[in-house]
Amino acid sequence: MRSVTMFQLFPVILLSSGLMNHVIMMPILLQFGEKDSWVGVLFSAIFLLIWVPVIVFINKRTKQEHIVDFVSARSSSVYALLFRSWLFLYLTVFSYATLYSTISWTTSTYLLLTPNPVLALPYLLLCGIAAFYGIRTIAFTAGILLPIVVSFGFLVGIGNIKEKDYTLLLPVFENGYWEMLASAFLATCGFAELIFILFIQHHARTKLKKSHLYIVAFLLFGLALGPLVGAITIFGIEEAQRMKYPAFSQWRILELGKYLTRLDFFSIFQWLAGAFTRQAIGLYVAADLLGKSSPKARFITIMTLCLLLWLALFIPLDEPIFSVYLSRFYMPFSLLFTFLTLLWLWLVSLKKVKKPKKRRNQDGVSF
Repeated sequence: MRSVTMFQLFPVILLSSGLMNHVIMMPILLQFGEKDSWVGVLFSAIFLLIWVPVIVFINKRTKQEHIVDFVSARSSSVYALLFRSWLFLYLTVFSYATLYSTISWTTSTYLLLTPNPVLALPYLLLCGIAAFYGIRTIAFTAGILLPIVVSFGFLVGIGNIKEKDYTLLLPVFENGYWEMLASAFLATCGFAELIFILFIQHHARTKLKKSHLYIVAFLLFGLALGPLVGAITIFGIEEAQRMKYPAFSQWRILELGKYLTRLDFFSIFQWLAGAFTRQAIGLYVAADLLGKSSPKARFITIMTLCLLLWLALFIPLDEPIFSVYLSRFYMPFSLLFTFLTLLWLWLVSLKKVKKPKKRRNQDGVSF
């Protein structure tokens, strides 16, 4: 049973990938792209123009089935297991990067003395419960949160116009084209997360349309470009590069009239809305790959994943090392993962069905 529409899945993608493109990726873009980083994001739009038709093409080739079932029905059990393990590896890295980024930001901004494991425990429990209740819970929650998050984004963007100096964006290419190309590559790695729509496509009872996915891609592009331009035009490139979270800093200078100041608590809602959606959908898809049929087995699986993520926080890792991990491992790996996964699905789609298809209920569990 397909329990949601494709339109209801789009807020999940926007909040999940938006957290990466809007917040987590910005300090890295400023570090590698410097003043030309915003030009690099513009240049990366070419990738989106190509990426959207490719995803829609694979969606049609897989007939909007569960991609694991699609591969299993056309491949040997060994290849199906490799594909399942490949997806699980990505989701593990995806979930850990989300968790560490969220907890690190929290302890750096407003809960400075709270230990990471103490913060992570209720957060993971909430995300785990949402993942257990399934895609409808995650999608409906994202549909409620997204308009609020977007309205807050317009608030900080428009409210800080008086602080912006757009001449700070120029001149460009002072040090050649390398900085622009580096930032374009990093932005492309973030936009590659659009592939996540294929992981949950089997829940939608409506078809994926190219025009609709282009709108989602355009919104993700705006989420990457807007705050980046805002950081450079408000703080200047030198000051913006020294900030750990330039998007958060833009909230700290926002003033509405004479008496409404210190509105940065709105950014807490924005970040946690994106982090909750991203963490919950990652846990849900990871548990779905393991194919547990009963609610009890699915609950145990999700809580086990939450426990393993929580224990991973005890690994000694400071923020500079994590930033290197994001820029030199996670982002290139995400791009490589998407290319290889799409290629894998395309090659499998050329084969005929060898095994009877499995049916899945509304939570994606085989039976």
